[in-house]
Amino acid sequence: MDKYFNINTSGWNDWHGSVNFSLHYYRNEPTSYEVLERLIEEYPIYDTDHLVDVGCGKGRALFFFVHQTNCFATGVEYNEPVYQQLNDNLINFNAKHACGTQIRIQHQAAELYHFKPDQNIVYFFNPFTFVIFKKVMENLMLSLEQHPRELDVILYYPQNDYIHYLEKTLSFYKIDSINLHQDDDDRERIDIFRYFPIDIM
Repeated sequence: MDKYFNINTSGWNDWHGSVNFSLHYYRNEPTSYEVLERLIEEYPIYDTDHLVDVGCGKGRALFFFVHQTNCFATGVEYNEPVYQQLNDNLINFNAKHACGTQIRIQHQAAELYHFKPDQNIVYFFNPFTFVIFKKVMENLMLSLEQHPRELDVILYYPQNDYIHYLEKTLSFYKIDSINLHQDDDDRERIDIFRYFPIDIM
């Protein structure tokens, strides 16, 4: 589908050539289109939603979600060479698809990103260690405190410490788990967690 979207998101990318290298950040790997298609089959995303892909890489998930659902999306990417490819992809996507105006990208460390009041879905594909995830979630919880709203966190290939922190410390509720049945790997799934503001519990 890269060709249809007028982008290039294939291949893995490590931190070679980036001045921002950190052992806490994993190499970039795009979510397969099959997984993205399965997700929107079972989890509806609407044109009023605003999704944030934290550690978005070259942006495959961003372009897919916006094109298929007409939602708004923001990508946060820290790896400098990968961000340049992401920016090129956005330019190329915009040249072919009008919905590209609904995409914003941010070259920033994930733990420094400040979530906006209209953002209500956050997507992670195993981008970094729990140390960074915890800081990202602390910033997200600050946004939810300042602007109470229902919000979903989507974890593809989830880490157990991510899950434990969401459920036991932050009181997110698992609302769905999509088993992808690949390679007998129990992490090959998508877990979806929801935060409910106290006043609507």
